[in-house]
Amino acid sequence: MSSQTNGNKKAPAIPMTGYEALASKLRTKLVFLKSFAKEIDEGKKEFCRLARQVAGQLPAGASSLEFLDGEGGAIKVALPDYAMSGNRNTLDAKKFALAQKLGIDLTDKVSVEESCMLTGDFLVWIKGMLQTWEAEGRTLPDGVEFKQVTRLTVEGIRFIEQLGKAGAQGATEFLEVALKSPSVGAK
Repeated sequence: MSSQTNGNKKAPAIPMTGYEALASKLRTKLVFLKSFAKEIDEGKKEFCRLARQVAGQLPAGASSLEFLDGEGGAIKVALPDYAMSGNRNTLDAKKFALAQKLGIDLTDKVSVEESCMLTGDFLVWIKGMLQTWEAEGRTLPDGVEFKQVTRLTVEGIRFIEQLGKAGAQGATEFLEVALKSPSVGAK
């Protein structure tokens, strides 16, 4: 049965009877899996924190860590390459405010990238016209959105890691919001 909408609201669900035993069995398993998934997510977050704690002490080029379990297995944590800008989160006003609240000076620790979002037929048209129109000072048609993306530089990351090692409160907390998390899996 497809979901029908009424304006912005979904139509109410239709109660179905006669499937109680089947529904109860699956619902019990889904509730269990949801609580188990929450425990796994919390464990992964802990290993991400552990990886961040030692990341600054690793040899250059280290791409992963293996936390051995003593039984022949391990928890593998893949470390993001922060030289790639996509592994550094965008710093918005909220994150800048957090850095300021934590006493972290980001002056000269960020880079600003400009990007342009092109959509539809405008994408085809713009290839030959954008530079000419900008040079002439003309207003660009609807469909162009310029934005600036601000991220920590690699040097900024190292600077904040050093602040954390020196005992600065909040350095680790700020890196958790400013950087992509390591990925965690079992081996």
